[in-house]
Amino acid sequence: IMLGKMDNSFYYKGKAFVIGNDHYDQMPDLNNAVNDAKNIHEALQTLGFMTMPLATDISIDEFTSVQRKSLNG
Repeated sequence: IMLGKMDNSFYYKGKAFVIGNDHYDQMPDLNNAVNDAKNIHEALQTLGFMTMPLATDISIDEFTSVQRKSLNG
């Protein structure tokens, strides 16, 4: 990704919450979701987004908790 070489001044500076889950209880495991999420998280930070901490392999309860915190913060 070549985002570091672009003029980022025209991008909307929003909030981003990135989740990458490779492991699920009732589904086959994925191979690259966590790695993809890390790359997206980094790219959004480069563009100036306010990002929540990257969340990986979280349960639905953890997702709900983080989502509530992001809406209240």
